[in-house]
Amino acid sequence: MRVLAIDPGAKGAFCLHGDTGIESVSKMPSGETEIARLLATYVTQADRCVIEAIGMRPGEGQRSTATFFQSYGFLRGVLVLLKAPIETVRPQAWQAGLGLPNRTPPKGSDKTVRAAAKRAHKRDLAELARQRFPNFEGITLLTCDAMLLAEWGWLKWSKP
Repeated sequence: MRVLAIDPGAKGAFCLHGDTGIESVSKMPSGETEIARLLATYVTQADRCVIEAIGMRPGEGQRSTATFFQSYGFLRGVLVLLKAPIETVRPQAWQAGLGLPNRTPPKGSDKTVRAAAKRAHKRDLAELARQRFPNFEGITLLTCDAMLLAEWGWLKWSKP
């Protein structure tokens, strides 16, 4: 079983996970042509694809939100065109499935508190990726989400 995981967005990544662990990780390319080319290569190697669901993010500007949603739609469109078997999963679901604590700040928290919680959560993700894949070099804050999402998908689909 090989699972392609996609962490959408300009700072996202692709990760291919097989029976022996992480096989390949790539940061999100900058142009649509490069994204489509890389995605097509990955899809031919994967049995299943999982893409992280997106939603509105408090405090984000209209332009960055629109760009993020446009990028997500482009990725889904390419996956559909390539006839990839797609599953969408919310971050809270796959992270809970791997035993990560929820670091959502209390409602009404100011920007500083939300930003600190987000940084701490991202560090938790990177640390979990390093623990789960100790022999894989190059785990970064940009690639750890895709790696863990791929692990979640592989655990879900590799069981009979």
